[in-house]
Amino acid sequence: MVERAKGVRRFRELHRAIPGISQRMLTLTTQRLCRDGLAKRTAYPTMMRRHGR
Repeated sequence: MVERAKGVRRFRELHRAIPGISQRMLTLTTQRLCRDGLAKRTAYPTMMRRHGR
C-alpha cells in the first residue's frame, strides 16, 4: 500500500519497487485491490518498438 500511495504507477514500476515479490503474487494482489475498490486499473495501448533503424 505504501507504493500505491505514491500515485499512478505502471505494473513494472511496482514490480521493481517491491523486493522479492513474484510477478504472479503482484498480479493477484493488484487484482484483489481493484476488485475491492482500493485501486484502479487502466490499460493503455502500447506501440511495438522498431529495432534496427
